Amino acid sequence: MHLTLHITNKCNLRCTYCYVAKGEKTMAQKTAFAAVDLAASEKKPCGLIFFGGEPLIERELIYDIVAYSQKIKKETGQIFYYKITTNGTLLDEEFLKFSCGINMMIGFSHDGYMQDDCRVFGDGKGTAEILAEKIPMLLQYQPYAVAMCISPMRSPCVP
Repeated sequence: MHLTLHITNKCNLRCTYCYVAKGEKTMAQKTAFAAVDLAASEKKPCGLIFFGGEPLIERELIYDIVAYSQKIKKETGQIFYYKITTNGTLLDEEFLKFSCGINMMIGFSHDGYMQDDCRVFGDGKGTAEILAEKIPMLLQYQPYAVAMCISPMRSPCVP
């Protein structure tokens, strides 16, 4: 079983093509733990995928979910795998060290040459410059991180 946990609608970007309803909604810890319990009840390896808005805005919730799943693993032997899909702007060494410690796969969303046209902060400033700083750090910790890019065949900036 693979569970995609949409842990928040919050995001630090205002991408022109985003389909996530903007807002302050965040998954309750109780709901997240119930989802982990459901997955563990299958008694098969389970993937927990952290998604959002920008899931790193709720990194404490991610830490809590992982700790809870690790407690279940210790008690039952249940195997969990972890993945996060992030816009990358909030990546830091603390989180990268954490992700390495639990073998979390990081899916890094990047729009290539259209990055500054489509992926912008609330003030309209592009994100390419900050990602140019984050990508080498990501690859230092996770040389096999996955980059998810928008197809250059059409502009994602056009609704």
